[in-house]
Amino acid sequence: MDIELPDGIEMLYGDRLLADVEEAARLPRRDCFASLKRYLGRPAGKLMLLNGLRRTGKTVMAKQAIAELPDSKLESTVFLKASQDLVIPHRPVYDLVEELYFDKKIRTFFIDECTALLEFPAWSKMMADGPAARGCHVVLLGTDSLSMWIAERELLEGRYNEIRTTRIPFHEWKRLLKGSGVHLDVKDYIRYGGILDFDGVPTETALIAEARNSFRDPSSIAWYIHSSIALNIQNSLARHAAGRDFGPLRMLWESGRLTEAIARIVQDQNHRIALNELYVPYVLGDYYVARNVARELSDGVKKYFKNNGESLKKQINVRLCISNNQEEILQITKKEVSLILRYLSRIDVFRNADVRVMPSTVPEKRRDQLLYEESVRTLQTQPGIRAGQMNLACGVVWEVLKINQAPVSKEDFLKKAEATVQGQMLEDIVFADLQDVLPKDCRIFKLAWDADPGETAEFDCAVVDERDPGNPRVSLFEVKHTASSRGGPEKHMKNPRAIAQVAEAFGRVESRTIVYSGPTERRAVLWVNAGEFLESIGRDPEECLFPQLSARWSPQVPFEPWLASAADPACPAEEAPAPPGSEAMGTG
Repeated sequence: MDIELPDGIEMLYGDRLLADVEEAARLPRRDCFASLKRYLGRPAGKLMLLNGLRRTGKTVMAKQAIAELPDSKLESTVFLKASQDLVIPHRPVYDLVEELYFDKKIRTFFIDECTALLEFPAWSKMMADGPAARGCHVVLLGTDSLSMWIAERELLEGRYNEIRTTRIPFHEWKRLLKGSGVHLDVKDYIRYGGILDFDGVPTETALIAEARNSFRDPSSIAWYIHSSIALNIQNSLARHAAGRDFGPLRMLWESGRLTEAIARIVQDQNHRIALNELYVPYVLGDYYVARNVARELSDGVKKYFKNNGESLKKQINVRLCISNNQEEILQITKKEVSLILRYLSRIDVFRNADVRVMPSTVPEKRRDQLLYEESVRTLQTQPGIRAGQMNLACGVVWEVLKINQAPVSKEDFLKKAEATVQGQMLEDIVFADLQDVLPKDCRIFKLAWDADPGETAEFDCAVVDERDPGNPRVSLFEVKHTASSRGGPEKHMKNPRAIAQVAEAFGRVESRTIVYSGPTERRAVLWVNAGEFLESIGRDPEECLFPQLSARWSPQVPFEPWLASAADPACPAEEAPAPPGSEAMGTG
């Protein structure tokens, strides 16, 4: 095509475009690909914003859509790509689009890395008011997804559709990468999940152009956070409104510390999760009593942790620069921390998971209290980042224990540390994958208890189905990184008082499931293999929300006699029997 291109813009058309999309066309499709196809198959009028962090399949999906266009439409389609290495004014690119529309009769535009343009939000409005309003299909792809959020918030209300690619659930990740010739399981997803890469080795050149963007080691994770997350936020703010949107972050930007602050906040969130888990077994002596495994330690070891726990905790905090006063460690203000966390949520790095905190399971003790209090915790959408940074924190904890000559073997510590990371990550993955498929009028949250020992329970996920307002129902989940279906994980599921309390607060309890690493066992409480369960979410979400109501996972043995009354919100909670051995039960 005879046309002059602005500096930094590449254009593919006709035979060159067909040749370029050929490799991508052979690759499996993202689940969200159907939404892009629907957009291209219907009358136009709005923009399609295709955004997400690096290595999540945006460009491949666009090329797959081009490969499936009918010949009649392909003749009027172009693929433009902006260089990220140059400062590109937005006006010449808009003029190019107008020339292609009026002179070359182009009606379908794919524009990659367009968030690299100066004043992208203003340019996107011009594209909505111009080509899209005239009936063109306009697909805008961008790695700096905060720019797209700014455009949506300020200029594009009601004039765009959106596909967000950052979140890749386990079932989809495994399906997309199964052609790599490696058997992938949940442990692999915990370590590498979040991008279309496995162990730093490109699976397909069309999917992965830069192996260093994998999650194979701490340096590659750090590079990904810097290039895909920190620069995403900084570049989006710098290229819009002459940098006026920096607001409270301007001083960090002008001093060259903004990307470092963003990366440190991501790291800090993940280190804290690891330490919250590891402090308990290796710093606080009551862990072993609560877990009923105090017999595993000698009296001398328990005495050591009791006498040195606080000192160890302070040393670990110093090593990882963790403090209750976060802004003091990072040398930034609370307002700056709050704004960065807000932006990290906007670009799908973090998402909130609701928590409901319940009072005592003993009815007499909670008679004058609220049914529950509301709280939130933070999930990271890319498991590989969180797992890698949690493992790094575990390494620091071990170094402190070693320097202080703690009477714990490295083998025992690493075994516990690995279980800690794997267990926390599996819990987050199950929660997030269920959250993704939650129907309208359903809620999901974690249930925790704030009460005296012996009066508590814990459920990692509770799905509340309110589609029938007069008959709400509840599905409870526990998630455990263990291959054994014996012991502690069942105790809360078989606690009549806890079940009755949940029924009183939310609705009839109709399903109880423990997701774990062993084989599926259809008992009164369902024990389901984690890989089997997570893959099934992609095939039949409804059966995974209430597993015991499905033909696949219905119980093969009778329920406990007490369950019918305890699980029914119409029955008084006071009538629920106390759980066996409740006087010795911990928080679990």
